[in-house]
Amino acid sequence: LPGLQFDKYEPPRLTHRLDRDASGILILGRTRATTSELMRHFSDNAHKKSAARLHKPNKVYWAVVGGSPEFQRGKVELPLGKVADRSGREKIRVTEGSGVHAATNYAMKHKGTVDGAPVAWLSLYPVTGRKHQLRVHCATGLGCPIIGDGKYALPQLLPDGSHQRLHLHHRKVVLPWKTPGKKELTTVTAPLPPHMLETWRACGWN
Repeated sequence: LPGLQFDKYEPPRLTHRLDRDASGILILGRTRATTSELMRHFSDNAHKKSAARLHKPNKVYWAVVGGSPEFQRGKVELPLGKVADRSGREKIRVTEGSGVHAATNYAMKHKGTVDGAPVAWLSLYPVTGRKHQLRVHCATGLGCPIIGDGKYALPQLLPDGSHQRLHLHHRKVVLPWKTPGKKELTTVTAPLPPHMLETWRACGWN
């Protein structure tokens, strides 16, 4: 991140995960102190307290998945761990007994079709922040892989044209500071990228 240092005496630092192929918000800390505060805010404990007391998750993702979940809303709670596939490439898998705790709340917003195949628009609320958590929880926990996810989706479960980009978007972040003159914490939202907007239009979603 040195290219984003500009006139500051230190480069910015990452404060949370964002998959390389995902779109949306990425929050950087300008100083060590700010980065530490943001990382505490985005920590697993902060997510749990937010969900229990405020009912306002710190981070909200939008995804388009193949098929649709059985229930309108719910929670996926499956432990995750790193596993090497036959080619030696590392993947994240559900690993009962040996994995780390991972939990994701979800809500189905709308259903639609892409290339004649059923899809659904989900809002995802990560309670924990594990690598590739949302992708694995959708594919394995819900049986509804994210469109464009060539790593964790079975080809037969995805609509035709699934070679397109990953349909996972970091839509909203609530920051731990209030906007001047307002009582609410600062909220940042990111517009959908072009490839996801095209799917929204095709499905008639607003």
